[in-house]
Amino acid sequence: MDTSGPETTLRFLTYNIQTGYAASSYADYVTRGWQHVLPNNERFSNLRDIGRELRDFDIVGLQEIDTGSFRTGSVNLTHFLAAEGEFPYWNDQTTRRVAHLARCGNGILSRLRPTSSLRLQLPGLPGRGAILSTFNNGLTVVVLHLALDALSRARQMDFIAERLVDYPEAIVMGDFNCGDDHPTLRRMLARTGLRTLGHTEPTFPSWRPTARLDHVLLSPGLEVRQTLRLNWTYSDHLPVGVEIALPGKSAPRQAAA
Repeated sequence: MDTSGPETTLRFLTYNIQTGYAASSYADYVTRGWQHVLPNNERFSNLRDIGRELRDFDIVGLQEIDTGSFRTGSVNLTHFLAAEGEFPYWNDQTTRRVAHLARCGNGILSRLRPTSSLRLQLPGLPGRGAILSTFNNGLTVVVLHLALDALSRARQMDFIAERLVDYPEAIVMGDFNCGDDHPTLRRMLARTGLRTLGHTEPTFPSWRPTARLDHVLLSPGLEVRQTLRLNWTYSDHLPVGVEIALPGKSAPRQAAA
């Protein structure tokens, strides 16, 4: 990495928002599970709170968004959070459709203008995807949500690893559905040279976290200035945040249009 010129710091966040549905116990999946499929005002009150929290970040990866369906009153949640968080740039992908009731997927919010953005369908069981965005500071950001089953998850990590060959400065973030000590994730790290943030706090379930399912992986040349522990209870996952330094890269925060 070019180390000449002024240093720029950027804040990144990954967050599985569970379509704006807050859970405080496993029982909520049963007693309040209707909120997953039916419109309700509580969802958007929760999402507005999330949007305000996101204003402190430069690039945000979102999982379990809805791209506009019956349960959200046709509102695209990535667009909604971009407006609430005052992000000028956003993109999303639909990875799974459930008739007209739900459109599940991933999203990315950014204060930097992307130079390109690819929607990738991941191998394995249907319904998983990734967004690969590049920026003019040389940085590549991948937002993903991996499968629950280990076999599909391994194929998906191999797929991402193959595509990162051409992107030497990358951040991969999302819901990996496994811990950072899992053999498939360790293999991905060995293949790509990416590294984890080290020991981070568990992220699932949000009300009593025991599992580290949500990760931010970084290329070796990206310097971590601060890892951010965020005890937000707007979802069944906790977010993971990090501030990184980009020596010699010019990437100022941009105000929303």
